[in-house]
Amino acid sequence: MTASASAIRWISEQHEHGALAFRVGRRGDELVAEFAGLGLLFATRDGREVGFEASPHADPVGVDKVRASLVPALLRHAAGKLTLHGAAVALGGRVVSFVGASGAGKSTLAAELCARHGAALVADDTTAVDFDGDTVRVPPTERVHWLIDGSLEPRAGDAKRPVLPPRTPEGKGTLIAICALVFDPSASAPTMRRLRGQHALARLVPNVIRLVVDEPDAHLREMAALERLASRVAVHELRRPPGVEAQRASASLVASLLGAGEDGAP
Repeated sequence: MTASASAIRWISEQHEHGALAFRVGRRGDELVAEFAGLGLLFATRDGREVGFEASPHADPVGVDKVRASLVPALLRHAAGKLTLHGAAVALGGRVVSFVGASGAGKSTLAAELCARHGAALVADDTTAVDFDGDTVRVPPTERVHWLIDGSLEPRAGDAKRPVLPPRTPEGKGTLIAICALVFDPSASAPTMRRLRGQHALARLVPNVIRLVVDEPDAHLREMAALERLASRVAVHELRRPPGVEAQRASASLVASLLGAGEDGAP
């Protein structure tokens, strides 16, 4: 533990496969986030970054990914803005975002839509949500897919590396749908169903990227933002079996939400 880390009061932790992956806390008046094995973020309460300390021997590729995606998302949360842990693609200015548990295939499905349906990559890991009246807008946040050896068939436990998409958007798009991804080995084919009310919120709440976790007012503002989001954007569950063919069929279902054919034409 570094001298900077020694004075931190940790508040919340996330674990993956039994190991610490991420945690947030406070150091005096500062907000702190630790990305296990990669580094520490220090920020003021209004969302201004104080500094980022990379861990000794940290993978520079991993550090670059955190600095490019998760750090801005955490600073947005401190500033009272909403960001979902999920991928997003756009076509004709219309955006669909994918949320789900780690390993649910968010990046892979986004890459499939970009490769086969002419979509542009908006986000690989962090979908920023901005409200503009009754419209929900999504700015581009990331410029690369993070895939396992560039493959469209994910394999749990393997390291991801950046892969350039065929295209990226120039500006904000309109969010029209959020798809909660679920792998179901018992399913014979991908299915999509609309979620409403509490069922929709239950899929959104676990996928908010948070830096402030110990303030009741922040929780109330976040829930109000999620309710506003669910009232303006369709939330779907996309359930599918594993495998390349199911992935392609899933991409076709999502492309239909975007109003596109196989060639990507609206």
